[in-house]
Amino acid sequence: MHTGDAIGASGYGGYDGTGFVYSSNYHGVIDGPVTPGSLPIAIVFKTGTNDYGVERLRISSNGQVTAYGNLVINKANPDFILNKSGSGQFNVIRGLQANKRRWEIMLGDAILDPDNGSNAGSNFQIYGVRDDGTSPGTAIGINRNTGLVTLVGDPVTALHAVTKQYTDTKVSKAGDTMTGSLTPEVNGAVNLGSAALRWGTVFTSDLSLKNNVGDWTIVEGEDDLFLYNNKRGKTYKFALTEVDPSTVPPKKED
Repeated sequence: MHTGDAIGASGYGGYDGTGFVYSSNYHGVIDGPVTPGSLPIAIVFKTGTNDYGVERLRISSNGQVTAYGNLVINKANPDFILNKSGSGQFNVIRGLQANKRRWEIMLGDAILDPDNGSNAGSNFQIYGVRDDGTSPGTAIGINRNTGLVTLVGDPVTALHAVTKQYTDTKVSKAGDTMTGSLTPEVNGAVNLGSAALRWGTVFTSDLSLKNNVGDWTIVEGEDDLFLYNNKRGKTYKFALTEVDPSTVPPKKED
């Protein structure tokens, strides 16, 4: 006997008015090398409308089940269960294109994310797979104990999701510095601070003031402050009077 040979069969059919049609059957088929003491047999199930039917389900000799149709579970509160037999294993759902891996949903990683029985491991992970079969790693991870979602990589285009780690490098905090401009989403509609929560000292170079009426710039000189009316093309100098420093409130940074 050789691979592909059929073994036994049981069919179901009936009379269609002109003849008998056996459109459903199941049979065995050799699915591996035959050697003394080893006879690998798969079971093939066929259904259809014509004689012999079409293969719908195959249980291979190695236990793999291959279906050629949709799986529909029709009951109250249906479950789809993947049960690992122990720690150090993983559950995985793979999406393939022409038998090439494209996406994997993994519930725990046998090597990188083993279940240790202390609310750690067996976390939810989504992997993407490149054309060459390599993976950039976990695209999205969800910790089953904390519920926290982890993203991998920084955004490179609009609408990409960002991580706290990325945001922390872009939004200044205490002691941090900005590497680019900080601009509002819309013009003249959002505030820096509020009437109740104000900033301390604002350190700036020139100060530009502009709304739908005026357009002014304050520029500091060595001994004077100057005011530019950008709309009228005029310049002014503040009339400053020197006073005793002990008579004025202290500077915020003092």
